[in-house]
Amino acid sequence: MYKNNASIWYSKSCRIKQLIPTCINIRVNGNNSRCQRTNNASIRYRINQDLKFQYAKKQQLNEQLYRIHLECAALWPTTWQLIQSMIDSNIQQQMRRHYNCLNEKLDHLLQKQPKYSLPPRHDDNCNFYTRVKKPNKYQTRRLNYSIERPTSTYAANLIVETEQAIRLLDVKLQNTYRFMAMNKLKQIVN
Repeated sequence: MYKNNASIWYSKSCRIKQLIPTCINIRVNGNNSRCQRTNNASIRYRINQDLKFQYAKKQQLNEQLYRIHLECAALWPTTWQLIQSMIDSNIQQQMRRHYNCLNEKLDHLLQKQPKYSLPPRHDDNCNFYTRVKKPNKYQTRRLNYSIERPTSTYAANLIVETEQAIRLLDVKLQNTYRFMAMNKLKQIVN
């Protein structure tokens, strides 16, 4: 179980530092921005799926360990605390070595790989104009780009984006944030 926790820590560290672990080999042919975005998205997806698998495995190992602890406590009621403390000290020594190896892997990846990130978008310099009541000659040419969308589409986009953000939270907290977001969205729409 401790090694599983260490692998969860390693995967999360790679995700936070935007590093690609060596166990993830994803290649997308092409060098344009779409291929790079696809490659980055597939790497993020693979890391997230790996983390989900590791968390499920952690849950199973926790249950097995709990049962084993109960059995051992029933077999050796007087000496189990002593035995458990010895086991814990041995495991702690092994895990220190294991975490040192993982830190060396992270350092090696930091030196070896550049951070993966999305390529810059080229449409960031677009100019949008608001609707004008009495346009002059210059503004009449630009009116095609300033047509406003109905407010219902803004609300729909806001709902979708809020739900995507809520899904990134812990499962236990999602319903609470959904309720709070629903109240705020009602205020915005009104």
